[in-house]
Amino acid sequence: MTGLNVCHTHGGANPIAKEAGLRRAAEAKAEAKAMKLVERYEAKLDPNIDFIEQYRKVLLTSLAWVDICQQQLEDLTSVDFTTKEGDRKLDARIALWERALDRAEKFLTNAQHLNLDERSLRIKEAQNNELATLWRAWATDLLDEISDRISDLPGGTAALADLTDIATRLGKKHLP
Repeated sequence: MTGLNVCHTHGGANPIAKEAGLRRAAEAKAEAKAMKLVERYEAKLDPNIDFIEQYRKVLLTSLAWVDICQQQLEDLTSVDFTTKEGDRKLDARIALWERALDRAEKFLTNAQHLNLDERSLRIKEAQNNELATLWRAWATDLLDEISDRISDLPGGTAALADLTDIATRLGKKHLP
């Protein structure tokens, strides 16, 4: 029986076991689809992930899971079914979709409470400032090297003044 680890004789014929097996099979199929979506999402993430990015990955997985569960619902012809015993049961795919929605809502709410957007922005600003500092140091070293070489040339002092003026204007325009 699909989704079961027991044979028909050793409990596989039990209606509850059959229902659980079908639910496990549906969950495994949906999880495989979610993992494919996660791989696509991972390709978009920076390989140097910090804890905020890790949380984002979990959040994206949760949202992908909601999408997959939603796709499963599109195949439904009825929200419930009748067992051989005459009992009406809710289709397991509906419960799975509801759980997926609850989890996604939890992750989204937590992300908002933790203020992850602002934290991520502060980290990126700090990284940009670090790059700007490195750029300034490199540009200063380069300008010093060029200054040494130009000052030895005839008319080098005027050229050096022009070069310094250009470098200052560019620095003010492009660096924070």
